[in-house]
Formats: sequence, C-alpha cells, structure tokens
Amino acid sequence: MSNKNFTRLSPTCTKTVVVVLIALWCTSVMNLIAAEGNFVNPCVKDVKQGKLDKQSKGVADPFKGYQRYQTFNEFKMRGEGRPLRKPFVYVKRTANRIDVVPSDDPTSPKHYVRTKENVWYQHLELEMYKINAPITKSGPDWPARTYDRVIYNDTILEYSCIYIEETRFKTFYIKTPKSCVMMGLIHEKDFVDKTNIISEILKMKTMFVHHKDILLKQRGQAGFDKRLIERYDIKVTPKNYIYKGVDNKKKYLFERNSLGFYGIQPGIEKYDWINSVRH
Repeated sequence: MSNKNFTRLSPTCTKTVVVVLIALWCTSVMNLIAAEGNFVNPCVKDVKQGKLDKQSKGVADPFKGYQRYQTFNEFKMRGEGRPLRKPFVYVKRTANRIDVVPSDDPTSPKHYVRTKENVWYQHLELEMYKINAPITKSGPDWPARTYDRVIYNDTILEYSCIYIEETRFKTFYIKTPKSCVMMGLIHEKDFVDKTNIISEILKMKTMFVHHKDILLKQRGQAGFDKRLIERYDIKVTPKNYIYKGVDNKKKYLFERNSLGFYGIQPGIEKYDWINSVRH
C-alpha cells in the first residue's frame, strides 16, 4: 500500500477505533454501576449503639437480632460501648443464653449458657486438630487445648487442659478485674470427672479460698507432682494489660486493643512473648 492510499484510509480507521473505545468505556461503566448496587462497605461507621447496618434487599442478615457494641464485659456479662473502632462485637441475648461474635472473626461465635447453679458457663475448643501432634518448635504456637469457663459475681473461673501427644497439662485460673490466680494442677487428681465439670470448677475455687493449705499439701503419684499457685496483680495502661507477679518477678504483657479485656481471653495465652518476663 502506498503512502497516498494509507492517508486516504486513516480517517476511517480512526473512526473505527474511536467507536470501539466508546463501546468499551460504556461497558465498563455499566459493569461498575451494576457492581456498585451489590457492594457492601466493609468499613466500620459511627452508628448508634444497638443498630445494625442496613442490608441490601434480598440479602439475608446473618446478625439479625444481634446488637453491636465496642466490647463484651465478661465480668458483667453485657455488651458495652458504641462500636467506633474495629474490631467490635455482635451480641445476642436471651434469658439463658448469650452469643458474642467478634467482628474480625465472624466464623467463631462464643456462646454462654446459664446453668442450674445460676452461673454462666462457656466451653471452648481451640485448634483440636493438633491433639495428637508433637511439639516441633517453641514460640507462640499453641497446641490443642480446651477451656471450661464459669462466670459469676464479677469473677471468671477457667479450667484449661492442653493436649501434647498423650500428655495433659491442666491449669486453673481465678480472674477478677484487678487480679489473676494461676494454679498448676495434679493430673490424676484434678478435674478427672468431666461429667460434673461446673461443680468441680466451683469446688476448686472454694478450696482455694478456704482450704489453700490442703491444696498445697496434696501430691500426685510422683512426689514432685503438686499444685503450684502464682498470683498476679493486673495493671491497665493505655496500650497494655500487665500481669505482675505478687510472689515472683514474672510479668506478662498483653496488647490492649479495641476489645479491651475481652480481647485477651481466655487463659493468658495472648501475651507478648518477646517483652514478657516468664522466669
């Protein structure tokens, strides 16, 4: 093709290209508008306490009946604060059951039930797929574990069992807003009857308060297998919760986020491994 013929055809080619570009632009705009109709803004907005985000028509609301709060106060067993920061919690309450769903982990709701003893009870199973796996490294990699928790009178009682191959490590916690007691248990004596777990938890707390000397004297099959008790005062700073040992120099640091004390439960496993003093 000569340069002369090329010059004569170029306006037609140019027109064709422009038409194609306009068609592509229109298609993109229509797709964007269609997508916008189904888009849900994931950002947390400053909403009134107890109000849920409006759902798109035809979309089921997974949190229907829930109210939104900044955190859940386990000592008072109630949601607290306007949900101004992420994460926050969804809370649904009936007379004998409370469901709490963290906004950053909606697939892991936490359930509490009121028992015949008129206490709140919660059972947690964490990473149970590791139950028969050996420990292959150190650091903040927790093995399979369960927690049975009883809450009443501004006190949280926790029985924790850690599973490492065939071995079970048992620990008992007594938590208040200002203190924490951590008790290492005797494997073959403590919490053997799992059918009466709530009664066993309440009994252990009573023994600690009124018969601590008996708890400390008892031994397991091996002479060195005994209960060990550590007491901690809890200090709150703008950035941390600090568990400071009363009878030792141990210190556990926990990062304080928008969920407050609820955000570092259960046990003491969410402490800062680098900046804490554990010996």
